[in-house]
Amino acid sequence: MKILLVNNEKDKTDLGSINALKNSVQQVAEADFVVKHYTGLSGEEVDELAVNFVILSGRHNSNWGIDEMYLFKSEYDIIRTCKVPLLGICAGFQLMGLAYGAALNYICPKRKDKCKEFGYQKVNLLGNDKIFSGLSSTLTVYQNHYCELKDVPDGFIKLAESDMTKIQCIKDTSRNVYGVQFHPELFNDKCNDGKVILKNFFSLT
Repeated sequence: MKILLVNNEKDKTDLGSINALKNSVQQVAEADFVVKHYTGLSGEEVDELAVNFVILSGRHNSNWGIDEMYLFKSEYDIIRTCKVPLLGICAGFQLMGLAYGAALNYICPKRKDKCKEFGYQKVNLLGNDKIFSGLSSTLTVYQNHYCELKDVPDGFIKLAESDMTKIQCIKDTSRNVYGVQFHPELFNDKCNDGKVILKNFFSLT
């Protein structure tokens, strides 16, 4: 299995959560990795790489600067046209929404980054989906964000929510393209729902 990991950190030399992603994936699947910074991507290149899965990483600081938004054009194109299962995590999830014109803002616009969803928190599933196979209707997953999507992008459905963030997971209605606001790659022996989600994701065809 070959996986493309898209690094969404602003500085291309900053690997951010990439190593954590690799370590977590290796606990559920045997995989080879291709790591690309979001500024060095193209849809054609993704096809040429012949990857089986794509993961869009989170970002340590998701304060998107207006001056850098155009740099995500290639990533938006990949999100819209990807033919293999794709998972957007945290900032990667937010970029999925932006690619389809959804609104992104602080969880608490008046308090901005002083209002944050952090640590292992409960997330409620709104229905059945194969990515949540084997899990209860309430997940315990790791959160670290102060921005959120304010609406569900066209062509997607909402699969989960939390008390603080009303859009925690979305899925493309016609492709195996998912976005999660939480971090499934950050799991432990006590809170391992994220591990199950990753395992289910890599079972998609």
